[in-house]
Amino acid sequence: MLCDADKLAVALEGSGSRDATARRAPSCLLSPQPGDRVLVGLLPEPYVLAVLERDRTRPAELAFEGDASVKAGGRLALGGDEGVSITSRRGISLLSRLLEVRARDGTLALERLTAVAKAAQAHCEKLGLFVQAYDLVAERVTERAKRIYRFVEEIEQLRARHLDYRAEETAQLRGENTVVAARQVVKVDGEQIHVG
Repeated sequence: MLCDADKLAVALEGSGSRDATARRAPSCLLSPQPGDRVLVGLLPEPYVLAVLERDRTRPAELAFEGDASVKAGGRLALGGDEGVSITSRRGISLLSRLLEVRARDGTLALERLTAVAKAAQAHCEKLGLFVQAYDLVAERVTERAKRIYRFVEEIEQLRARHLDYRAEETAQLRGENTVVAARQVVKVDGEQIHVG
């Protein structure tokens, strides 16, 4: 059997063997490939009804001419010992009340990502984030940590209406040049004050 678009060239077996041009019947879900042994119905016109035999080393392909859907009244499972691939030229849509993804390793590569959620929660033993630019806009940010280390190579700026830094034991501010300026009042209060 030879394939040419929607027309199939089929070599008929039996006495007076001849060739026929047939179309694939919609009920023949397995897409016929060259070299397959197929079942052909000749009346009212030639149709390939089923694929009977195929070399096991060649992949099987279910093909539909138009839109198609697969439905199950219960659970529907897709499985592959070597892997499962979903490919689309335009888009892939998932719609469910619950989405669960489990894997040992994962890779996500996108040019643009938009995520919208009412609430998000993540638990990680280790998280690495490498970005060229990072912008965060929030009404409130709360951080709790045992230790925070921040290394800035060039400039760090903080601008706030009110600024409150408190240390239970030691607070240090060091610089080759240090400037403390206020428009109205500068207050230094302590049991001992050392200048110089």
